[in-house]
Amino acid sequence: MTQRIDEFERKIQEAYQEGNIETAHRLEEQVTMLRRRQLKPAADFQAASQVEDFHEVSDGDYYDN
Repeated sequence: MTQRIDEFERKIQEAYQEGNIETAHRLEEQVTMLRRRQLKPAADFQAASQVEDFHEVSDGDYYDN
């Protein structure tokens, strides 16, 4: 999991350098969730999926049939 966090942090730096602020913020949220999972894996599973649902709705990619 630490490798995955390091990879996300590299991508965050790249996104900032390229001016993709929104992408960088989303990646930072993912890193925060991964760090929480390291501390409390089961408790944060529901919170993580709620954040993912929020992104789907806020991006307009979520359709409720």
